[in-house]
Amino acid sequence: MSMIKLLDGSKFWMHDQFRDLGRAIVRQENLKHPIKRSRVWNDDDALNILRSTESKENVQALKLQGEIWEDARVIVTPDELRRFQHLWFLWLRDVSCEGDFTGCLSELKWIRWRYLDYPSWLTRVFKATNLCLENLVVAELSGDQITDGLVESLIKEGKKLKVLTLEHSLGITRTPSFPECSTLERLTLQHCAHLVKIDRSIGNLRCLIHLNINSCKKLQDLPEKLGDLLNLQYFSVRDCSSLSELPDSVSQLTLLMKLDVSSTMITRLPDSIGRLTRLVTLKISSTPIAGLPNSINDLQSLSSFHVSHNVIEERPTFMENLQFLRVFKLLGGGHFAARWELPSIIGRLRNLEELYADYFPELEGEVPPEIGELSLLRILSLKHTRIVRVPGTISKLHPLQTLDLEGCDEIQELPGLPDSLIVLRLKSKSIQIVPNISNLTNLVELLLSDGSENGNPSNVIQTCDLQWIGKLSKLKKLELCILNVPSPPTELSSLPLLSQLTLTGLDLQTVRKLPSSLLELELKNVNSIDSLSSNLKNLIELRLFATRVNEMHLDGLPQLERLTVSECELLVRLCIVSTIAKLKEAEVSSCARLVEIRFLGALESLEKLSVEKCYSMRRLGGLSNLKNLKDLKIQEIPELQVIEGLDEWRRRATSWRHTRLEQRIRNLMEH
Repeated sequence: MSMIKLLDGSKFWMHDQFRDLGRAIVRQENLKHPIKRSRVWNDDDALNILRSTESKENVQALKLQGEIWEDARVIVTPDELRRFQHLWFLWLRDVSCEGDFTGCLSELKWIRWRYLDYPSWLTRVFKATNLCLENLVVAELSGDQITDGLVESLIKEGKKLKVLTLEHSLGITRTPSFPECSTLERLTLQHCAHLVKIDRSIGNLRCLIHLNINSCKKLQDLPEKLGDLLNLQYFSVRDCSSLSELPDSVSQLTLLMKLDVSSTMITRLPDSIGRLTRLVTLKISSTPIAGLPNSINDLQSLSSFHVSHNVIEERPTFMENLQFLRVFKLLGGGHFAARWELPSIIGRLRNLEELYADYFPELEGEVPPEIGELSLLRILSLKHTRIVRVPGTISKLHPLQTLDLEGCDEIQELPGLPDSLIVLRLKSKSIQIVPNISNLTNLVELLLSDGSENGNPSNVIQTCDLQWIGKLSKLKKLELCILNVPSPPTELSSLPLLSQLTLTGLDLQTVRKLPSSLLELELKNVNSIDSLSSNLKNLIELRLFATRVNEMHLDGLPQLERLTVSECELLVRLCIVSTIAKLKEAEVSSCARLVEIRFLGALESLEKLSVEKCYSMRRLGGLSNLKNLKDLKIQEIPELQVIEGLDEWRRRATSWRHTRLEQRIRNLMEH
């Protein structure tokens, strides 16, 4: 496991243990006196050092955070900061700065200044004047105290500034006037809700590599001068929901590698976008872009293309020339104006590793046999499409790890699959043959469904006995929904790593035991719950839907915390025993014949109980056993006559000042 990583090409990440090692090394500089150390990160130590009149010549990095619940503000004064002669890193959060800061922080290279939103009586203020940070290299500023004037001053004085980040700043309405001599390399404007103008002087930032303008909702246009940023490699205007046009000058950014215009109102890409021959990632999701310029075929370096929630008026034939395409995503409810099929030319994308074409009902027909030529393909996801057939050539894809065919209701059977698969998801209302996939011994997640979850008929005409499940020893998540197919009596319990199990419509009468490794279990439309025995010693969550039993006596689940019982039309009585000692939440709903719920023994962990739409229910017993119940919801229970222990619970609820619970009870008793 790596201790240090570079995430997304820009974020420096380290493991907590590596951080702790660094702190331990700093502590060794002086075990007794933090003021003698080079770095101070503990808030109490930082505040004590700040208030001290001693010289702090050893301190190079200081972090101080004010607390939101403190009535008194933490105020940093110029005199206090002048005592830090060699400070090069300063992180202040939610503290007030007031006074004349002339001569302060002359060696500072990195500042992180952040303010949260507070009630008016707790407002932290920034009233620092004459703040001259001529050696500053990195500035990260956020909060409403950050204003246009402050940023203008910072840019004017900061001749060495390379990184500027402005976030969540309502006081920012425009970008400053950038000088021609600027050395700025990274500029981030994020969640600046009142930003309306990017000054044309942004074109002076000839050193800029990274420009991130995200979630600035009032920004409507961009200057043509963006095309002067000839060293720009990353450009994003994601979630600038009022932005309607991308300047044509963007095509002059010949070094650009990543372009993200997702969730904007931009309607088209420049016709000359093909000039961006180094573009690696293009994201146009959730935009009104309906067509793609022909020059997109010239993006020979493009390896990742994301389109979702778009109305595309043409089929994606452009893929033919994108030889380096590695990730292709068509996701999330967008659609094409006409029906289309995956083209056979897809086999030419020899570098493709991930192919997603999900939630497109216009995608139909067969997956072309040429898919077998994608020798690097790891993920193939065609969820909720009208694909009718997967070719046998898929067995050639030895790197394939994920095949997702959930909601592909036209598929009738599966071909042989590569044993490299780790995730297989198949849900089809047309499935006729239950596959034997005993060769897929590397599977970690499996969904196999005939689409009968919601009362739909099963079209399965050839079944197998599911004995092969016992061979999938690496399974951690299993979802089975095959109507009236007997579950294997012993194979489920032989899956040592299984932690999540969902069974729907299966005959469970022969199942003697479920695996003790289970953490989550969902049973829907099954005919027995006898397998809920004491061996489920690790089960945390149990969900029972439309279970065909008359009585439930839940016992022997020592770790269970969450219980849901719903739509069990035959259920008459539900009994929950105190051996389920860790139960925190219980929800019972839409059980039409349920007459009684009873809690036996003390259930001291139960904090939330909800009973809804059980129209025959008359008795709720053992409420006095729920010593720590904090939230009781009883709704649409018209026949309820008896709540045992109500008076005692009401006294406790009143002492805990849960007055809204009192009102619920009064409403219940009145009706």
